[in-house]
Amino acid sequence: MGHGFLGGIGGAIAGSKLQDYAKDKRKEKKDAEEEEKRRKQHAAMGMGMAGGAGVAAAAAYSHSHHNQQQQQPLRGNFSTSSQNITLDKSYDLIASVSDRHGHQKLASINLNEHLSNEWGHFKWVPGGGNFGGSARNVRLHDGGRVLEAELGDGQGGWKTDRIVLDERIGNEDGDLVFVG
Repeated sequence: MGHGFLGGIGGAIAGSKLQDYAKDKRKEKKDAEEEEKRRKQHAAMGMGMAGGAGVAAAAAYSHSHHNQQQQQPLRGNFSTSSQNITLDKSYDLIASVSDRHGHQKLASINLNEHLSNEWGHFKWVPGGGNFGGSARNVRLHDGGRVLEAELGDGQGGWKTDRIVLDERIGNEDGDLVFVG
C-alpha cells in the first residue's frame, strides 16, 4: 500500500514538472518570436532613414509593449528640430534644439523621470519613472531617436527593449519637454 501512495505522489510530481517544462518551452518560443519581430523591425528602421522617411519609419517601428501591439503616435517628435543628440550617464537626453526663431539652443531632459521599467519593457510615465535603477547597456540608436537598454525583468533576467523617444519627447521653443 505504501508503494502505491508513493508512486501516486511521484507521478503527480513528475506530471507537474512536465507541465512546468512545457510552459517554459512555450514562453521561450514566444520570447524568441518577439525578439525576431523586434530584429526585423530594427532592420527595417535602419533602411532609408533620411528626413521624413526617418519619421515615417520611426512611426512604423513604434514601441510594442507586452502583448499590446499598438503603435504610439509621435506626439513629441523632438528629433525633427534637434541635432547632436546624446545621452549622459544620468540618463539626460541632450541636444542642440531649434527655438521658434530658428536659433539653436542646448537643451536637456532627464529620461529617468519619464520612463519606467515594467517587467523588462519601457513604459512612459508622467514623472518619477526611474528605469535606470534596473537598466544596463543604455544607448541611443537611429541618430538619438530610439533609446535601447537591457532592462531587468523582475525574475532575475534581462530583456533588451527599445522605445522611440519622439513618441513623448517634444521641443517647446527650444526646450526638450515630456508630452503626456
